[in-house]
Amino acid sequence: MDPARGMKTVADSSSNLAINEKLHEWEKLENCSAPLSTFQRNICLDLGDEVTTRPFSKYLLPESADSVDRSGDSNDLKIRTTRQFLDWYTGLSTEWLDHDNDKYESCLLKVIEKRDKCDEILKKVDESIFHLEELKSVYNEVSSKTNPLHSVSEKLSSDEALLNSALENINMKLSPFQVIESVIKRLESSAIAVTSNAFIDLLDDIDNCHAYFKAHESYKESASYLLKTRHCLSRALMDVKSYITSVLDATKIGPSSAATLPSPGSDSVTDAKKGSKFMAHYGRFQSMAARLKPLLLQLETRADKSYEYECALEECQKYYVHLRQQTIVPPLRDSITQLISSRVGDYCSLLRSAATQLIYMSQDEDKLYYKFFSKPCKTFSEFLESTCSILYDTMRPLIIHIKHMETLAEFCSILRVEIVQDHVQNNKSLEAFGNVAEQLLRDVQERLVFRANVYFKTDILQFNPSPGDLAYPEKLEMMKNIADEIRAQESVGLTRYDSRLSLTSINSGGDSIRSGSRVSKSHPSSSPADLHGMWYPTIRRTLVCLSRLYRCVEKPVFQGLAQEAIVCCCQNVEEATQMISKNKSLLDGYLFQIKHILILREQIAPFQVDFTITEMSLDFNQLKSAAYGLLQKEKLFTFGSNNAILEFILHGSPLLRENYLDSRKIVDKQLKTTCESFISSATSNVVAPMSNVMQQIQNFRKLNKDGNLKEQPFGQPENVRNIVVESVKKVKSFIPSLLHKMELYLANPDTQFILYKPIKTNIISTFTKMQNIISENFEKDDQLLIGCPSPEQITVLLSSTILSKKNSIDVSNRGH
Repeated sequence: MDPARGMKTVADSSSNLAINEKLHEWEKLENCSAPLSTFQRNICLDLGDEVTTRPFSKYLLPESADSVDRSGDSNDLKIRTTRQFLDWYTGLSTEWLDHDNDKYESCLLKVIEKRDKCDEILKKVDESIFHLEELKSVYNEVSSKTNPLHSVSEKLSSDEALLNSALENINMKLSPFQVIESVIKRLESSAIAVTSNAFIDLLDDIDNCHAYFKAHESYKESASYLLKTRHCLSRALMDVKSYITSVLDATKIGPSSAATLPSPGSDSVTDAKKGSKFMAHYGRFQSMAARLKPLLLQLETRADKSYEYECALEECQKYYVHLRQQTIVPPLRDSITQLISSRVGDYCSLLRSAATQLIYMSQDEDKLYYKFFSKPCKTFSEFLESTCSILYDTMRPLIIHIKHMETLAEFCSILRVEIVQDHVQNNKSLEAFGNVAEQLLRDVQERLVFRANVYFKTDILQFNPSPGDLAYPEKLEMMKNIADEIRAQESVGLTRYDSRLSLTSINSGGDSIRSGSRVSKSHPSSSPADLHGMWYPTIRRTLVCLSRLYRCVEKPVFQGLAQEAIVCCCQNVEEATQMISKNKSLLDGYLFQIKHILILREQIAPFQVDFTITEMSLDFNQLKSAAYGLLQKEKLFTFGSNNAILEFILHGSPLLRENYLDSRKIVDKQLKTTCESFISSATSNVVAPMSNVMQQIQNFRKLNKDGNLKEQPFGQPENVRNIVVESVKKVKSFIPSLLHKMELYLANPDTQFILYKPIKTNIISTFTKMQNIISENFEKDDQLLIGCPSPEQITVLLSSTILSKKNSIDVSNRGH
């Protein structure tokens, strides 16, 4: 072996060893020279796996080769050392890099080409900018020479426009001053007719100038020209008023040919002539209306613009009303005077005729007024109201002297229904007449209320009945006999009619049905004793008076009058009841009162008003107590809380209390009291002796529980038996007469049953109590001796009594 080679081999091995040691130091687990992170270590492991899987390069020799072939070209040199490997790897990397950069190099060439083109474009842009700068400098040079010329021309144009606007403004401001001067000249010339269109234009100019001067008071000459404008307006309106008054004066007629109002219902030739003159007078005014209407319309439309127009319009209206008042009022008064003289005592006809005439007059005047004017005015309304007040002045003195309520009620009906509702309510032209009619209606109602109060006291409360008014039950018996005779005659006629029906043929069935219906309708629906004419006079007067007042006065007023009337009527019926009870019997008095209170209660039910009124009264009980306490005090003046004078002042004032009075409740209360008294009286007539004996026996047992009742006169069986027998006889005799009286007074069977039921119950109850007392205080032999009937026997007895009465009535009817 070559020593050099051996030395080299040793050196290489030693170097490899050093390298391995250094590599070992890098890979030591502790204190390594180049520590790797977990991520880096994983990458190295992945590279190791990649290397082991890839085949060896052709330039790398396997580890088993012992020698290297040095012959041949260097390209075919096999890699044996690290240096060779690194050189080979470097050349290989350069080759790979050159191979991968082809596409980038082609892109780079394209970019360079584009850059060159952009450089050329930029050069052209720089040249264009240069040329633009040259053009701009030339433009600035030219514009600097032409702009002053344009600015001077524009300034001249604006100055010209300002001067034109100033001229127009001056002309516009001077126009009203110039117009008013021309208006003054035209007014002084007097060549313009008031009814012409030129005069209307003149008024427009005056109004415009007036508004302008008033709106520009700050102008130096505005005050003086405003005064001129008002003077021109006054002059123009004076011409208008003079023209209107002259035209209206042309409608005047002389006193010899003055129109008079025709009397309603008169057919004489004189009245016809008067009517023709009256219509001709209205026609003359209507003919003038066409000439004045346009001019008056101008005044009405301009009245809101200026006070002068309003005053002129008002003066024209007043003058028109003055003329109409001179024309209408005298003949109207004469016509009303003729009506009064022709209808003396016939106040209702006078009211109707006068109201009709004033209604026609108001409608005619309203139509004539709107022929001239288009807007209402207060002056014309006052004229109509003052003219229509002739009706009030005429009827008022007559009304205050009328005493008959019928006439006053008819007055209310005429004013409320025939005049206000039928004519005034839906007609605006009759508003003034309606106010007068309402005022007259209130006066009539006031007079009617006064006469009603007097009537309640004199004709109802203080009514003094005649013997015929108190002839109960004779009047009812007479009416019952008349009713029985009428019913008997009808039954006989019906029997004969039935016998004739048996002889008629079948073909006449329709006539028989109609005749039968006529017969069935002829039967009276109620007893003649229940007719209006058979009522007690105060009941009849009260109901008739209330029925008239209901339609004539307001509801609150009617409620107070109804309260007073019903109270007075009930008091008078109570007095009549006492007289009948004194002259006839107590039961007749009670039945009379029940009958008429039921009539009163039934007849006031249809009135759709509340019969409750509120009365204010002073309660002096507190004052009385305070005065009594003041007298009991010894020291009147003390400086403390126990001052008697101070207590009297504080607690001695009377109290104001409200009392609610209900007429229906008053009637119901009196009816209830009377029915209870009637039931008690009827019961006592039958069982009064028996009740007395029961009371004596009960009193005796309270004082002497073990005493012998037979030793007492009232407790002897014979005495008790006589009383029981007497009571049974009274049941047999009194009950039929009682039912007969109830049938006479009370025509309604339901009312009879309602009154009879408690009487029957009381009688049965008394016999029941008597039987219990007898069974408790008497032995069986005495009980048999007394023979008190049981409640069932009394019930049967009462029923048989009623049946026997019905049978006797039927027999008497068949006898008639």
